[in-house]
Amino acid sequence: MIVGLYHLGTLIFLNKSLNKIFSSISELKYQKILVSVNLILFVFYPIILFTNYGSIILKIVAYIIFILGIFKISKAFSGLNIPRTVVKHVPIPCALPASIMLQIAG
Repeated sequence: MIVGLYHLGTLIFLNKSLNKIFSSISELKYQKILVSVNLILFVFYPIILFTNYGSIILKIVAYIIFILGIFKISKAFSGLNIPRTVVKHVPIPCALPASIMLQIAG
């Protein structure tokens, strides 16, 4: 879910005025998670507090953050070049960790 919050922060900072304000304070990569958490709290806390559907709203927000995290992780893994020799000789569940270790090693 941390990766999902980071991706949500990336989407928030597509706004140029917010980007300019926060980039003058510090680097944006350190602020993305904090800004996304604060935005979620600012928007959803009153809704959850004053409605009877708080648990449903929390589940929906959690699923959205989780899906954003999976999307960000899948984009990170799509850039890996898995050698064909590794994929050919290693069973499928072991192929990805083996290819990551090969790329780190050399």
